[in-house]
Amino acid sequence: TFTGSAAISACDKAFQWQQALACLAFMCTVRIDMHLYTGTAAISACARGGEWMRALDVMAHMVASGVKPEIVTFNSVIGACGRGGEWVKALEILCNMGKHAVEMNSITCSTAINACEKGKEWWKALILLDFMDAQGIPWSTAGCTAAISACGTSGAWVRSLHLLGVMVQRGMEINAVTFAASLNSAAPWTQAFELLGMMKKRGVPIA
Repeated sequence: TFTGSAAISACDKAFQWQQALACLAFMCTVRIDMHLYTGTAAISACARGGEWMRALDVMAHMVASGVKPEIVTFNSVIGACGRGGEWVKALEILCNMGKHAVEMNSITCSTAINACEKGKEWWKALILLDFMDAQGIPWSTAGCTAAISACGTSGAWVRSLHLLGVMVQRGMEINAVTFAASLNSAAPWTQAFELLGMMKKRGVPIA
């Protein structure tokens, strides 16, 4: 089983989801029981390839085999849905985690926010941030950046800049990617100049 997991993990790192699934199928053929690491590695390979439906199939097979999905499993599946533009499915999986007695964390929520960004669902992204606050889950720079980008690409630049201000108030790390997302959403040119000034003040490189 360890050899099978290692092979699937190698396929994952090489962005070879087809081979990862082939290894998984072979293991099933020779009646090698699936376990958490094997299934999660296969899901991660599917996620890297944007194969969200196959990732869901693997997790369903895990559950049917009596393998309890863990947080990393859900993070990978939600990420796969996000890459595939399936933000509705990503949120559905997020909401169903409780049925498996798995608590979401900052990475899980940030991954779901990223899925909303790709679907241009800025309002859903902001709702997720509010939900994180209500659940005591800390915000992440990656999650906030995705939410800022979602607001900006949807024309909700006021919301985008407000969120950046909240990040400053909370003392969160604000990197070049965050500022780039904010600049892309800054409608008035005066706001753009203010953001550039903030970047300089914080020592963030201006490319």
